[in-house]
Amino acid sequence: MKNQIFICTLILFTAVSCKSSKNSISKDIDKLEGATWELVYLTGPRISFEGLFPKERPTLIFNLEENSIGGSTSCNAYSSKITIEGNKIFINDPIATMRFCEGGGEQAFTKLFSKIESYKVINETLSFYMDDIELMRFKKQ
Repeated sequence: MKNQIFICTLILFTAVSCKSSKNSISKDIDKLEGATWELVYLTGPRISFEGLFPKERPTLIFNLEENSIGGSTSCNAYSSKITIEGNKIFINDPIATMRFCEGGGEQAFTKLFSKIESYKVINETLSFYMDDIELMRFKKQ
């Protein structure tokens, strides 16, 4: 009898924690749209962040109805199709306008899109990850 009570309690806690996790993920998706996200961190380049983006920082805007993102690379406008499943995200290679850009940040920024595997939203911060490595961090504007 004690074993049955223990097993029922364990199943109940598991069900509640799974529901809580799903709610957390859906809340993250809801936080993505309706905001402009500004890049504040980019992994990789050995050039300072300000050196990569001397005039303005890249931005990101989600359109979940069309499964797409768009924004500014700091110099050119870009857009891309996306697929989101839970906290996993796949971003297609972006298309962009073709103005000359100073600093080399545009290539570093768009090159990382193909490496992104997941995302996390904490408060006003959006982070993209490959495995457990943070590739990009954005602040909500």
